[in-house]
Formats: sequence, C-alpha cells, structure tokens
Amino acid sequence: MAMRAAANQHGMVQRFGRIQTLEVDTSARSLQFSVLLKGESEAISGSASYLLVEHDGLKFIEVHCISLSREWLQQILILLQEQKGPFRFPLQGFIGKLLAMIL
Repeated sequence: MAMRAAANQHGMVQRFGRIQTLEVDTSARSLQFSVLLKGESEAISGSASYLLVEHDGLKFIEVHCISLSREWLQQILILLQEQKGPFRFPLQGFIGKLLAMIL
C-alpha cells in the first residue's frame, strides 16, 4: 500500500493516470500492477522487473522488462527504453527511504 501511494505521487504517474494495484515480489525483484490511464475506461495490467541502483549518491528504482496488456503501449515503452535507457524513479524523502529498506 505504501509503495502504491508513493508511486501515485510521482509526477509522471499523476500526469498519465493512477496505479490501482501494485504487488511486489522482493525475492524475484518483480512487480505486478494495474494502471488506469486518463481517458481510458479499463485498467491496463502489467508486470516488470526492477533493480535498486545508486547514482551520484541518490537511490533509484530502475524498471526493466515491462510487459503490458496492451501491445501498442508496450511497443511505445520498448522504443522509449531503447532511446533513453531504463525507467528510473528516485527514492526520496521518508517514503523513499522506507521503500529502499523494503525492496
């Protein structure tokens, strides 16, 4: 619940919609989720793997191997990752420190 709440506070998530469900398997470092995008009537489900990384003294969650229930959207994410690298979310503040300990 805390991780979903923290993720829903991220600017990118707020810009596009809201995470409805988020399950984390810390031993496999994987995520299962559903996202309700703005303008959509049905949630999109997906899964991904993640890594905890540190860069310039800051901790991040890097998301890799994203699989989505909508093929066209998955292809857009693949193109973005090919051009920009993995999606990286900073672990900041109290919630970030808590998540870094949990994950």
